[in-house]
Amino acid sequence: MTPQQFAKSILPEAIYRSLSSTYRDFVFRRAMRKFIEDPEACAHIDSPVLSELIYGWGNEWSAMPEYLVACIEHAMTTQGPILECGSGLSTIIIGAISQKKGNKLWTLEHIPEWGNKVKKRLEEFKLNSVSVCIVPIKSYGEFSWYASQF
Repeated sequence: MTPQQFAKSILPEAIYRSLSSTYRDFVFRRAMRKFIEDPEACAHIDSPVLSELIYGWGNEWSAMPEYLVACIEHAMTTQGPILECGSGLSTIIIGAISQKKGNKLWTLEHIPEWGNKVKKRLEEFKLNSVSVCIVPIKSYGEFSWYASQF
């Protein structure tokens, strides 16, 4: 039995969820500080920092290491602003690199609660090079895309 399984078996569900959430948050903050220090060192799929960021982010839809490595590599070599469609862990990672390079990241997000969660993390790490634009998805007949609202 793993320590997590043991804890879950003896603790009330609400307490277990609270402790698990607190621990994930701790892991995420610690890994994010390491990432901000040296993003290039994390640009490989076996990076323990990327694994901790994914675990700490705690989203079942989170980007996987291969995608995050590609994001890191592209953000580090891009000259000028970046546009991202959909926000999440990749937004925070690309935002940290953009901040370091003096670039700008624009992210489109259609779910207000999710966009606000990402904004909160960006503020926490003082990543002000990122603009999260919360706009609805609109039908354009044959396809749906972010509405053009400014």
